[in-house]
Amino acid sequence: MKRIVLLLFILASSSQLYSAETRYIRDELYVPLRSGQTTQHRIVHKGLVSGTPLTIIAVSDDKLYSQVRTSKGIEGWIQTQYLSDSPAGRDLLKVAERKLATLQEKSINSTLNNEMPNNNCRPCRAAAVKPQKNWTELEAFLQTLFN
Repeated sequence: MKRIVLLLFILASSSQLYSAETRYIRDELYVPLRSGQTTQHRIVHKGLVSGTPLTIIAVSDDKLYSQVRTSKGIEGWIQTQYLSDSPAGRDLLKVAERKLATLQEKSINSTLNNEMPNNNCRPCRAAAVKPQKNWTELEAFLQTLFN
């Protein structure tokens, strides 16, 4: 009887291990915009989402806070650590996906053109080189995003 109970316990435990779900931390961050240079100052905007473009108006002497303006004209102070010179990763990914789709479309069109009769024409032979150039261009673009 003890063996059966032990065996059932082991089976129940192992099924929980295999049924565990994988979860990820969101890359979306909300940063409060404040009326002054400390966390005690009033919040003028509850949360600017990561990737929001901001105009820098001023930077505190200790460089811990930056005074910014949103595209809607809201001004306030934000901790400088939340500012970046480049757009958010998800925004860069969207740009890369659009560029990839465009290059794939060009590649497909070029391939279809090359399969047409009269491959002896000069423009047709030139088009055959385009797909490789497009992929090289995409690889270079992706390298700039992720390096």
